Amino acid sequence: MTGFLIQPLTLDFRGIDADEHVVDALLLGRSLGGLAKIYNSAGQVYFFGPEDRAPRLIRTCVGPPREGSVTYAVYLLLVHGQLPLYPEALGKFADFAIPRFVKAIIAKRVGQNQMSEKLIEQIAKQQQDNIDLLKAAQERGFATEQRLFDLVEGLTFQNRRSLSDFASPIGKTVRVIRQTSAESEDIEIDPATADALRSKSNLKVGEIITVIGTLSKIDKKTGSCRIQTSETKQEINAKIVDPVLQTEANIYTEALHSGRPIVATGKPTTQDDGSISKLFISDTRFAD
Repeated sequence: MTGFLIQPLTLDFRGIDADEHVVDALLLGRSLGGLAKIYNSAGQVYFFGPEDRAPRLIRTCVGPPREGSVTYAVYLLLVHGQLPLYPEALGKFADFAIPRFVKAIIAKRVGQNQMSEKLIEQIAKQQQDNIDLLKAAQERGFATEQRLFDLVEGLTFQNRRSLSDFASPIGKTVRVIRQTSAESEDIEIDPATADALRSKSNLKVGEIITVIGTLSKIDKKTGSCRIQTSETKQEINAKIVDPVLQTEANIYTEALHSGRPIVATGKPTTQDDGSISKLFISDTRFAD
């Protein structure tokens, strides 16, 4: 197979079943299909422009997993029989730009607007620094930073279902999905990010926080629980994603049975008003 549009990406599934080198087949299929649709749409816009009404010319393929892992190579290619009718500058810049487009789309969907804007600014700067690339971007209608913002916003809305599908294995058969690429930052879909991607509302992913409180109603199989804060007595919906929960004797069940307060560290998803929708607890210790 020839004609790769970007260097192969690496997609790694980790945790839960993936630690035993297996993943639920239905959820894996949904995840890979969702990722393919996201890259197909981003690649189509990048190489042929947002106004191009021709049939889809981009396809995303995966290679076999590495031996003893659930790590796949992901390839972006032209549809069979199509000639690479796009400027050479776009091809040279694709490894830098397309994974950033995708990461910006994910960040936009989960309310991480500063990260999305930073990635768009990086793409815009590269365009401004290369006259051939700038000309190609002008011809395709995304030569300005504002136009890039508009494109990412449109692709985010267009791919809401695909983003949800991509995150579908998280918490059920794997704990984390990580994508690495040659010239772009890693993309990591952790439980909090997956919750926001799968949400029908506009949940936002917050920064890591600590909460002091007492645990109640732990479901050891799913990790679902409640934590009542010591200061305000507010009850927070939470999920323990720390693998320690699955060990025979662990701090979470001890805290539940003893009633001792803990200091829980985790990443929240939040509502539009800033209230916590769910706290994904990744670590904890007993309060002093």
